Amino acid sequence: MLIKKISFTLLFVILSSCSTLNPFKENKFYYKNGYQRVQLDVENANAKNIHPVKISPLKIEGALKLIITKWGPKSEPLFQKEKYLPYSVAISEALAEAKQNEDVVFTVEGWYRKKTMSENRVTSGRVFYNKNGLNVIFGSIMRKGNMSETDPMVSAG
Repeated sequence: MLIKKISFTLLFVILSSCSTLNPFKENKFYYKNGYQRVQLDVENANAKNIHPVKISPLKIEGALKLIITKWGPKSEPLFQKEKYLPYSVAISEALAEAKQNEDVVFTVEGWYRKKTMSENRVTSGRVFYNKNGLNVIFGSIMRKGNMSETDPMVSAG
């Protein structure tokens, strides 16, 4: 029995000290609803973003409302009304905890109307703050179909 306890303790110490094999590593989501999510991710270990940074959720919501796309006969916001609040709060919280080399990664899914039919579309991207201000880089914009593990921003996280 003592051998088993020592073996388990030794295995636990080895696994938790090795960063590549650490099954206990935190994978914090600032927002998660199915595959939709907001979390931190390192794309470039040498990035020098101005993080952590405090930006109010209202300012982020205002920025999200400015992202307009043309889908169907008229232009419409990329983020649907019910998604402004959870995404702006989550992005604000993530930026406040991000390290210099971390970006806020998001994926959002929604139904968009084109003439008489609605289609499911997926958008993914990165948000970071540097000397030029708040930046959004999109991985995919209104990609057709349901969100899945094949989306590059989903599989990256």
